[in-house]
Amino acid sequence: MARKSLESFPRVVRYSAKELSMRPLSENDKRLLRRLAKMTDEDVDLSDIPPLDYPMGSGEVGKFYRPIKKQISIRVDADVLSWLRGKHSKYQTYINEVLRREMMAGLK
Repeated sequence: MARKSLESFPRVVRYSAKELSMRPLSENDKRLLRRLAKMTDEDVDLSDIPPLDYPMGSGEVGKFYRPIKKQISIRVDADVLSWLRGKHSKYQTYINEVLRREMMAGLK
C-alpha cells in the first residue's frame, strides 16, 4: 500500500536534546524571549485553559515524586532504635516517613 502524502502539513524539524541545549539562539528566538520578558502576569491570556475538575492541592503527595536518597549516619538512642526495629521491618523507611511528616507540618 502506498504511503499517504502529508504535503498539506508543514515538515516538522526535530532536534535532539543535545542539539537544543547546544545550538545558539536565533534572532527570532531572542526577539520572542525579549517580548515574553516584557509581559506582566495580567498580559497572559488564560482563557483557553480548561477549568480544573478537581480542587488544587488534592493530589497525593509523593505518588509520582521520587526524591533523591542521601546516605547519612545518625546517632539514635539504643531504646529508640530497638523500638523502631521491633515495630517496623523497614525501620529506616519509617524514620524517613516520620521526618517527612514533621517537615510537611512545619511548612504549613
